Amino acid sequence: RGVHTTPLRLALGQGYRDEEMISMGIEPGQRLKRFVRHLDELLDGGFAQDLGDAEIWLGGSADPPRAARRGLPIMLPSSLDRKGFAHARSVYYEHLEPRIGVEPHIGITKEVWVDDDPRRLAGIRARLASMWRHYASSWISDGPDRM
Repeated sequence: RGVHTTPLRLALGQGYRDEEMISMGIEPGQRLKRFVRHLDELLDGGFAQDLGDAEIWLGGSADPPRAARRGLPIMLPSSLDRKGFAHARSVYYEHLEPRIGVEPHIGITKEVWVDDDPRRLAGIRARLASMWRHYASSWISDGPDRM
């Protein structure tokens, strides 16, 4: 009665840290092949009926065409600047093959914390800086500009 519910939105990605893959018993060189096989099984195989009205999004830092060819929305990383976003968007729409019942959306991951307590905000800023130092070590080269 007038109640609108939002379907489950599930964002999937192949992973990017070799250490995480190895700890799960997955050879890093096999992660993409495994991811694509399981993704396609989820979308069109035996599990497709179980998804109901869930929205499946793909992380798109490595390959926007992968999501576009499957007609799925894409979640881009916050590390993209305007030029990088424009390029990813262009590539996505160039390869888009619409999927019945799925809207082709593009999202960007952004960390946001809203609060008015100065102590909590200081703690959150420190936590975000720590998280970004951790993640940056995974995708920034070892060049002289690393720090």
